[in-house]
Amino acid sequence: MCPPFLRSRPLPGLNALPHHHDPSRCEHDHGPQHIYIYSPAGAIRDKAAFKRGIARLKAMGHEVEVDPDAQAVHTRFAGDDATRLAAIHRAAASGADVALITRGAYGLTRILPGIRYKAVAKAIDGGMKFVGLSDFTAFQSAVLAQTGAVTWAGPGVIGDFGVEGEPDDIMLACFDDLLTGHGEGAGWRMAREKSPILRPRLNVSFPRDAISSIPRPLPLQAHPRCLLHRNPGRQTLPRCG
Repeated sequence: MCPPFLRSRPLPGLNALPHHHDPSRCEHDHGPQHIYIYSPAGAIRDKAAFKRGIARLKAMGHEVEVDPDAQAVHTRFAGDDATRLAAIHRAAASGADVALITRGAYGLTRILPGIRYKAVAKAIDGGMKFVGLSDFTAFQSAVLAQTGAVTWAGPGVIGDFGVEGEPDDIMLACFDDLLTGHGEGAGWRMAREKSPILRPRLNVSFPRDAISSIPRPLPLQAHPRCLLHRNPGRQTLPRCG
């Protein structure tokens, strides 16, 4: 079992807690990770931040692979629709531990019907973690609706790892938790029959099929700049393809 990970910086109203994690006593893999960087949505405008983010991930010891079209530009997108679809599929086929977006912005909703969801799900089943934020939520919801596979809402290369100065320490700690499989943070899971979210307080009964459509709570990790959680989502998007 792993010793508990404690935040290196206190949350508001809490006393400071030391970082007690000792990797030498941990069964999780704390070695370098293969991180694939790609741009499925908006074009990169801040080239300096992009370079800082790549350099910082490499300085953390990770093997960083950058998609050949990561810096492509087509109007406000990171390449035309076909280019960005190909980048997603290269990420899925890369064998990386993590597929990390450069930035969010806009563009993923345009290409949802063209994504090869079985290939994405196969990569996830093989251990790959797709991580992103902002427009990436559309990708997460579509993957969930099509396959039920888990994706992760978290940092991006430019806005988080590429900041001037030092990145947020809790963001870094949460990202490390994701890579090592610690799952530090708040989370819960309870039986459907016992869940106060899934059962009404009043003495009213609902058909079982109506209740089953409500997503159950899943473990999450949260911070203003880094929300790492298994995307519970809802199947709100039309089936694509």
